[in-house]
Amino acid sequence: MQAHLQAVEQEFQEIQLPNEIEAYIEKHFPHALETVPPYPLNDLPIWYMGNIADEDPSFLEINDIPESFLSDLPPIFQKKANTLLTTCFDNIDIEEPWGVYNEFKIKLLCFAKLLHSFVRISDDGYNNFDPVETVNSLAIDSMYLGGIMTAEMFIELTSSDYSTEDDFELKCDAFNSIATDKTPALIRSLCKQVGGETHLLAMLWWSIWPNYSHPANDKVDHLFNYFDPNDEESIVRMELYEFLQDGYSDRAEND
Repeated sequence: MQAHLQAVEQEFQEIQLPNEIEAYIEKHFPHALETVPPYPLNDLPIWYMGNIADEDPSFLEINDIPESFLSDLPPIFQKKANTLLTTCFDNIDIEEPWGVYNEFKIKLLCFAKLLHSFVRISDDGYNNFDPVETVNSLAIDSMYLGGIMTAEMFIELTSSDYSTEDDFELKCDAFNSIATDKTPALIRSLCKQVGGETHLLAMLWWSIWPNYSHPANDKVDHLFNYFDPNDEESIVRMELYEFLQDGYSDRAEND
């Protein structure tokens, strides 16, 4: 009898409960963003904790950002984009000075690059970051973009062999250089916003690879305290953690 009860309990925890949680979230909270439970709740058997942002008005509407910006994010993140943006960024007063508002848009440009890089490193897809399209969607002022280019960027571009017909390629390289230069600072800011590299990594990882088969603490432990050099997933997680620490990844840039 005891063995039977243990088998029933195991089946419930491994199959029925995860399926029930997944079905409930998909039905009632499809835009929810799973997060790491706060430390004081560590001893509780929490299976899922997430942020849920109001869809109306959306983050984009509040901050006067065109809806087209969503299409510049990786498809895997688009459904949860409003919650993700609300979790990672504070709203900005659209009456802020010209420079402050454009700086805010640059952060969103870097955020798009960050997500595309994360997808590439996680082996969920290619790095399809389009800096020109994203800059256009955000309507970042061209004078501001020129003003934040470093001398090294400008020298590299002017010494490269672009022809007069290569306007798009020139813009692509210039805007990508700006995003690459600014992304490490954005990542540091996001880590402070959400609680550190581990919280940011878990939040983005679970957006791509949701897992309802274990309590939250076990999932966190598996993400950060388990490493097998012969396990591809372990290696990927380590690369992602290093990417969030360094702000750069060869794998993400050399697709």
